[in-house]
Amino acid sequence: MPDDSGYSGRMRFIQGIARVAAILSCILIIVLSLLPRLPQPVRFIGADKVGHALAYCLMSFLFCLGFLKPGTSPGRLIALLGALILLGAGIEFLQPLVGRNFDIIDMLANGSGVGLGYIMALLPRRLVLRAA
Repeated sequence: MPDDSGYSGRMRFIQGIARVAAILSCILIIVLSLLPRLPQPVRFIGADKVGHALAYCLMSFLFCLGFLKPGTSPGRLIALLGALILLGAGIEFLQPLVGRNFDIIDMLANGSGVGLGYIMALLPRRLVLRAA
């Protein structure tokens, strides 16, 4: 049965799991981004950029699913997505301090991933809310 937020018990459970996973994914991205260059497991042109986009897509998906509710104000949505984009940009500026390269294209890949993650988060929310 939905509570005053419109959420069923199932959605509250999913939201709780998504919150924990979002925070863990954020920590993992920060740590891996600030370690000295790691060997790439997959090699093809643009593999690095695809990896950036996928990592930020997953993180954004989890943050949106975990921290945004139906009817979230546009300001809160912009603040969350903006914070994730700024995180990616900030990490890029810090990477030269740990022997890695600053790359504006990585920033674009990170931002693209954030946007895609938001779009992807819309579908499960609608499916879960509809089934409740």
